Amino acid sequence: MDTLKMGTFLKELRKEKGLTQQQLADHFGVTNRTVSRWETGNNLPDMDILIGLSDLYQVDIRELLNGARSPASLPKSENQEVLEKVAQYASIKEKNLVCRFCFLAVLGILSLAISVLISLDMMQAITGGSIYLLVTLISFCLYCVCMSAIKANRNADGFTAILCSGFGAMLLSSTGIVLAFFRDGSYHNYGSGGLYTALGIVILNFLVAGGLTCWWISRKSLGKT
Repeated sequence: MDTLKMGTFLKELRKEKGLTQQQLADHFGVTNRTVSRWETGNNLPDMDILIGLSDLYQVDIRELLNGARSPASLPKSENQEVLEKVAQYASIKEKNLVCRFCFLAVLGILSLAISVLISLDMMQAITGGSIYLLVTLISFCLYCVCMSAIKANRNADGFTAILCSGFGAMLLSSTGIVLAFFRDGSYHNYGSGGLYTALGIVILNFLVAGGLTCWWISRKSLGKT
């Protein structure tokens, strides 16, 4: 499947319909940049959006997958050919998704490493620093599991948002700890109160991250309906 050819065809169909990229993006509840990536072949629409494009442009889905109009003499629907094209399309989508997750995972691991290093350094400054580090890591794992279980988040965009917000919460937690405990050029030990403060910062960051992720996915899902 030629994704570049398919993108060019999508661009031609949009122009024939007299739509701008922003108008098309608003129609499907995506961003202008997402539409641009469809039309350059750098990304592929989800299957439900592809069906919507087929209806909007009034072309056979096989034509969208081929990136060109079928000759009038050919039948509009060949089940076997359509199934093969859809399977190939799904394979390309999966490959792109894996590449995206790998990229996010690398960035996330870097942020996680920074978080752990900061936490290890602060074990000498906070009573029960090892407990803080353990709870932070457990909170991250539980966060990912709980967020993935929410129906609205169980899609490609949802998993991407969960990874980004989860790693972000880890990094912000460590940053918050530094701001709270590192003053005047040295760490301050506030005893058990310091430990509770540190855990509170962690919990608050994950709660905010979870709420924002649910809100973003719900808003995106509503935009597609």
